Amino acid sequence: MKRYAILMLQEQYWSTYTKSSPIHHAWTLIEPTAPNDIQPRSAIYVNNSLLPASQITPLALPFSDVTAITLATVDTSSANPKPHLIINVYNPCDKSIIPELHEYLQKNIDVHDYCIIIVRGDFNTHHPVWNPEGYARHDGEADALVDMMAELELTLLLPPGTVTYPNAGTTIDLVWGSNEAANRTITCRIAEEHDHSSDHLPIETTIATQIEEPQLIPPFNYAKTNWKELNEKLELYLPNPNSISEEATTNADLDKYAEQLVQAITKAVQETTPLMNGPHIRYLRRVF
Repeated sequence: MKRYAILMLQEQYWSTYTKSSPIHHAWTLIEPTAPNDIQPRSAIYVNNSLLPASQITPLALPFSDVTAITLATVDTSSANPKPHLIINVYNPCDKSIIPELHEYLQKNIDVHDYCIIIVRGDFNTHHPVWNPEGYARHDGEADALVDMMAELELTLLLPPGTVTYPNAGTTIDLVWGSNEAANRTITCRIAEEHDHSSDHLPIETTIATQIEEPQLIPPFNYAKTNWKELNEKLELYLPNPNSISEEATTNADLDKYAEQLVQAITKAVQETTPLMNGPHIRYLRRVF
């Protein structure tokens, strides 16, 4: 899976002991934010080697089966590049969440604030727009899904009629995208080579987007740090902790103070620690 930037899972394993979906050091896990006491049935994993955590912002949605993130872009053609929006949905068979999700997105999401929008999920509903040929079932809640996607200005990226649930020969897993996503889509297909005996087939979506060229950044050689000078620099640069008052502290105050700490430590290290030479180089890149 390491060549994929994002994995979007539904009905994933969830540990009652750790209260979490599986975690892995190479991937950043994002789960639904509410409510916390219910086992989530959607999750997003972001490949740390392709998309650094600094580019990812989880979105707080009031659904236990919907996960959403935004991704910062590196579009140098725009002075104010828009982020990408990724939403992963599990729509339960016994109680559709589509009407509530539609209402929430109506009030809180402006599609024009984003560049690429992808809504992917197990929607557990049938409609002639995506049913396989000869499958005539038409669920009433599917109309609500079509209405929601039309209002979000999204179209199907997965070709209609693609069987995603082979046990019944039906299409219930769908990938929707904005016009920009559709224009950049290279493939959206069943990836049979990555089928590991799930009852749903994996869907692979490849979207072209701008990336940054790899940058060669030598790390600091802490073995040669002048620790005495570093301590002196920190005393000079670190912000006064008394500037943070418990009574008047806001989230913005804490964020500002944390930023000042990072800047002070970074500046002190840069002035007292040489960079490594030779092969000790790490590559930084951003890929979506």
